[in-house]
Amino acid sequence: MKKRGPRTAVQIPSGKHPKSLSPTTLNKQPHTTYSADPMKMTPSWRIALAQIVDPWGWHGLDADGLMSIRVKLSEYEAKTWNEILVKQCHFNHRIECHKLCREAQNRLAELGLDDIEQLISLRLGSCERVWGILNYNVLDLLWWDPDHLVYPVFKQHT
Repeated sequence: MKKRGPRTAVQIPSGKHPKSLSPTTLNKQPHTTYSADPMKMTPSWRIALAQIVDPWGWHGLDADGLMSIRVKLSEYEAKTWNEILVKQCHFNHRIECHKLCREAQNRLAELGLDDIEQLISLRLGSCERVWGILNYNVLDLLWWDPDHLVYPVFKQHT
């Protein structure tokens, strides 16, 4: 093993000065905060799983329909998942997959997603729903359900 000699101070050429002579502080604070709880985070969307075949495919939408969905999803982006799924739980829900209609359960199996326990339903209109799989704070968009058929609800006393 080779011995090293004593360290020497770095020589600063004459006329040159370091850019900062003030000492650095040790009590730095982050500019942004990160929450490990996805319910405190705002939603993001992923479209890789978005179905473009019947039933409940996105292919049947025209430009106006897509624009309407885009506007409504962007409104959700201003909220946290807690606000969406807890405070607005009468509109937006976690639905266990075994409660979905048989056709939806079969479609999940065809897609290899039959191990998913629950889907998220976001209300965009009186009957219109967007369905997806929540992964942390990202909703993998799956289905466009304009007629509320994936999880039909029958109102009592009507």
